[in-house]
Amino acid sequence: MPHSSGGGSHGGGSHSGGGGHHSSSSHRSGGGSSSGSSVDFSNTRLSRRPYRNCATYCYYKNNRPVYVYSSHDAKGRSVKASDIAYKIVLFIMLAPAFLTFSWGMWFVGITKTEKIHYKDNQKIIIEDHAGVIDQSEKKELRRALKDFYDETGIIPAVVTLNNEEWQDRNDGKVKFTDVAYDEYVRRFKDEYHWLIVYSEPEDPDPEFNDWYWEGMQGDYTDPVLTVKKTDSFTEDLHKNFLDKKIGVGKAITMSFKKFTPVVMKSEIRWGVLVMSLLSSAGFVWFTIYVFDIHPIRKAILKKSFKCNKGKPVEETCDFCGGVYLIGYHLSCPYCGATIKAHSYTTDSEGRVQQVIS
Repeated sequence: MPHSSGGGSHGGGSHSGGGGHHSSSSHRSGGGSSSGSSVDFSNTRLSRRPYRNCATYCYYKNNRPVYVYSSHDAKGRSVKASDIAYKIVLFIMLAPAFLTFSWGMWFVGITKTEKIHYKDNQKIIIEDHAGVIDQSEKKELRRALKDFYDETGIIPAVVTLNNEEWQDRNDGKVKFTDVAYDEYVRRFKDEYHWLIVYSEPEDPDPEFNDWYWEGMQGDYTDPVLTVKKTDSFTEDLHKNFLDKKIGVGKAITMSFKKFTPVVMKSEIRWGVLVMSLLSSAGFVWFTIYVFDIHPIRKAILKKSFKCNKGKPVEETCDFCGGVYLIGYHLSCPYCGATIKAHSYTTDSEGRVQQVIS
């Protein structure tokens, strides 16, 4: 069914078509992580801040100890063959869905406009029942409509009426959108036309011409006449109608001449593209999660050593000023100098529990 592409009136402004279908009762219109951050990958949580039941690791950077906290003894972890098989199967099952959705959204987001091909009833009509388009304007208008048809394959049409022909219908409660709809279905049995209907009084007031206009497009024109495109046409044509220096025929001609060169340009739907990018990011995260790909974490754990369960005790080297942990070195880890001797207790794994002296 045909539906409005937008329209307006002298007293009510313009409105969008919104792409809705017409009905008799309604009309739709329109480094590392910063301090305090943590990342959860696979079975290992690595954080810059301690948390419950975490293991403390330390490495040295810029002559200072740097502490990281892991959810378990990550350095001693072994990977089971069953875990690897499970991850591979999970990836094979879900990866196609991620990729299909992501790439599908990308192609939908960039829409290439294709010319419409319809061989029946290609006649372009201009019916000036209101007598508001003179002969010179009509020639220019027909040429502009023909250029639009050649570019898009959509058959344009223009009909003008007088308000007295329709304002008394349905006890004066008729909407001009309904009038335009009736004009379309009375003339065209297809969905490939774009009809512009204009109406004004038989004897318009020079101070305020109570005109109305409406665009009515067939369903099969939607791939070309999108809401975004018809909204721009509606805004431009309404502006031309408001200019008293521009006649009706010239106003429509000007808008079609401006619209035709840009109507077939591809549309970018930014919301859909953002969804595609988010989906791609989700796929990357999914891959990292399944295969435990986190080189920064692994690099940190590789150069670190596990500390005691209590708070590590630091000491400063008398020679280079670097800070190291007591109980883990026989010499300064920075300059190699001899370090102070201390007495301390250790656990069963030899890690320092308490420094006595």
